[in-house]
Amino acid sequence: MKKTIAFLLGSSIILLAPDAARCELADQPAAQDTLTWNPAGDSRQTRISVGIRTLYINLLADTKGSQGVNSFIGSIYKIEADQDYAPINPYIQVDAPVGKFDLGIGIGYDAFDVATVDSGTGDGDIELRNWLIYLIAAWPNQTPFKPFGEIGLFSSHNDFDPIPSWSAGGRREFVLEDEDSIYVAGGCDVCIHQNWSLNIYARYTDFDIQGEYIFRGDDRPATPFYFTLEHLAYGLGAQYRF
Repeated sequence: MKKTIAFLLGSSIILLAPDAARCELADQPAAQDTLTWNPAGDSRQTRISVGIRTLYINLLADTKGSQGVNSFIGSIYKIEADQDYAPINPYIQVDAPVGKFDLGIGIGYDAFDVATVDSGTGDGDIELRNWLIYLIAAWPNQTPFKPFGEIGLFSSHNDFDPIPSWSAGGRREFVLEDEDSIYVAGGCDVCIHQNWSLNIYARYTDFDIQGEYIFRGDDRPATPFYFTLEHLAYGLGAQYRF
């Protein structure tokens, strides 16, 4: 993880050289004003963007075996994402023009929960709190639409929130490990006003959360298991460029 962060930060130093230009939203002279990402005659310069997104999480490997048979663990054979559409997923990025493209580095944060499922109420929720550090490439052009792609490090900090009836007063516990993985994403920024844009986003991430089932009521050993968190995240948000 440290090597990956060092690589991303080192790349940003190259991208943000002092003579870099920046992309600026502006009105293009025409029969009527048209917002574009690369207005004729305007210089492009290094720029900072901040934004927020709401996310829809689509789990791609949400079922394993059946209840009690080749399941994730015990009676848990299925997991379901708890969808929260509040725009609580912020990000900040810096980009600079390199040829026809804008290249940059960014950092973001998002959080979502995943419910465990059996024939009843399940055992509780997996809580994922995620940091994203990424490189981004975008194509500004003479339209309001700027497509982009990104690749980065997805660092997931995980916990388990059990339901009281399952935890048996704290004697039952799922201990989950934190996980790091590489992700890819893409989307489009749609200019809606100078400095403001609509952000359309999709991300693919594939990782497993390793864990142990611990029962403190007797001397039985901890049972290892894993949850598959391969997923697509679809996002919609707003961005402001300084």
